[in-house]
Amino acid sequence: MGFICKVFLYVLSVMWIVAGTLMIFAPEMLRKKVFVKIKNMPIKKMGIIPLIFGIFIIISAQFNRHTFFVVILGIIGIAKGIVSIAATDKAMKWFDKWTNAGMNAYRITGVIAIIIGSIVLMGV
Repeated sequence: MGFICKVFLYVLSVMWIVAGTLMIFAPEMLRKKVFVKIKNMPIKKMGIIPLIFGIFIIISAQFNRHTFFVVILGIIGIAKGIVSIAATDKAMKWFDKWTNAGMNAYRITGVIAIIIGSIVLMGV
């Protein structure tokens, strides 16, 4: 079980770093190609994904040196999933605001994603 959890954290942290890099260097491409496709999907069904990832992150936290930080990330993921399932209208408003944000907002988020991914990766 420990090996699977470490691999999960490793893959997740690399995905965060890649997504952050794309947000910094190609935010317009992300907006046009990725966010438009996600916007057309039902948000209640999509809310299951961060909920499951949050649970897996909390389970995997014990195999990371930065356990408290990883648990906080898992709690945020679970909260995001619950909000997407329970408060669909609020989640849609938040997602619409996010898709219409400026390029600097994407770049700042990209930097944050790279930092989070790096912290989790260093702890594996």
